[in-house]
Amino acid sequence: MFAAKDNDMNATKNFILEKSFGLFLQKGYNGVSIRNIQEETCLSKGAIYHHFQGKEEIFAKAMDLFFFPALRSFHYSDDETNTPLKNALNEAIEHRKGHIDKLREMTDFKVDDFYFFKLAFQVEEFYPDFKSKVENTFSEEENEWREVLQMAVQKGEIRKNTDIDLTLSLLMLIPRGLGLSMAFSSGISTDSLKEIYEKFYRTLKE
Repeated sequence: MFAAKDNDMNATKNFILEKSFGLFLQKGYNGVSIRNIQEETCLSKGAIYHHFQGKEEIFAKAMDLFFFPALRSFHYSDDETNTPLKNALNEAIEHRKGHIDKLREMTDFKVDDFYFFKLAFQVEEFYPDFKSKVENTFSEEENEWREVLQMAVQKGEIRKNTDIDLTLSLLMLIPRGLGLSMAFSSGISTDSLKEIYEKFYRTLKE
């Protein structure tokens, strides 16, 4: 009985966070009130405050759940393959596509990279210890890419003389640079990212 009750509470909390994140994405931190969250969730003020202390906590928890994971290019765990880099690049594309699809499910408006980058400045201002959180997120991803590149060299997938540090920097920059560029032009697309990754991969094998 208690387990079922806990599951219901967690489901309600996640529902509030998901709806709130959509609002923050569209309107920014200052443009969202508890009343807006009430209207979006169809929950009473008391029900919302039963789970959260206020808008500040809702914002922080929503960013933990949806914003910071989207900053990462991928999560990789397959070390048995002979083509670790190719697999990782494909996984990175699927990872990004998954976040894009999730964002579109969560919002009633046409979401694109512009809203995500605009939200990033809000997170920097209102999220406690933002800089440390971002540094840790990027550091974890860098370590995973470095491991993938080292495996790719060891298994002969890419050239033995590959500059790991330079390649690592480029792998970190490609999705963010492309996302920023597309934020002010055509919007979200994994096709462009896939094309760039494929060309980049070929240069490492030649």
